[in-house]
Amino acid sequence: RIKETTTPIDEPLHTTTEENPCSKFKPNYSIKIIPSSVHEITGKIIITTNDNTLRFSLNDNRSSFGNTFENLESGKYTMVIENKIGCTSLYENIVVGKTFCLVLEKETFNPTTENSFLLLEDQKEFTEIRIYDKKMQEIRVFKNGDNTEWDGRNMNGQPVETGLYKIEIRHSNGERCLFNLTVFN
Repeated sequence: RIKETTTPIDEPLHTTTEENPCSKFKPNYSIKIIPSSVHEITGKIIITTNDNTLRFSLNDNRSSFGNTFENLESGKYTMVIENKIGCTSLYENIVVGKTFCLVLEKETFNPTTENSFLLLEDQKEFTEIRIYDKKMQEIRVFKNGDNTEWDGRNMNGQPVETGLYKIEIRHSNGERCLFNLTVFN
């Protein structure tokens, strides 16, 4: 039979007071998120920082570091921030949403040489389209279900003057998009 004994220890055998260098890592940066188009993969995350030692990656893809991440689908992303000594910080649930705002295929329209200007291809996505002159006075409105081709005329059927016009597209999700269009008559 083995006899058990207990010996009190007055002092610890070894102690360390060395602090983890990563415990105080709090990176300073800002994030701008540009949503992805419904029709194309155009989402973008842009990171701004004054600390040029920081490296950023998305979804733990350490082979791709940068401050701008483009062509992102809508969804949730996790950003890893790393400093020059390898300390990391996570920013989870960065959401790249969808937008119905599209860039118009062209920014000019000449009603005398073109029959109409296509404002929107998919008519199910909008509740209304408003066209404003340079004074932001409404000159034409299209409601959902209307033809979305504009002939360059105002509500009274008169041709609009040459100049800059604003096109506002209001979508069923509440989003509003504003575009410039130059009309040449």
